[in-house]
Amino acid sequence: MLTKKKALVAYAKMLNSFSVSHLEPLLAEDFHYASQWVFEEITSKQDYLEYIAPKLLAVKNSTNTVFAEMGWIDAELPCPCVVSSSAKVIRK
Repeated sequence: MLTKKKALVAYAKMLNSFSVSHLEPLLAEDFHYASQWVFEEITSKQDYLEYIAPKLLAVKNSTNTVFAEMGWIDAELPCPCVVSSSAKVIRK
């Protein structure tokens, strides 16, 4: 059974590895994704994978260091969450 925590762990692994392979098997074919970063809601697994894969590759090839880890929200509706961050790496 897919739990919220299992899905979030897969999402964090995707961000840390820059690979959709961790999240892809968990997504339903009619998966929906909405964000302030997309103009229209994405309404399928395939469309989401086509959206996120190039973004992961761009971050991987950038000078940014990105990480994601599990966290916990205590306010209002206590639940697990993913905390992600990035930092610009300055190479000399």
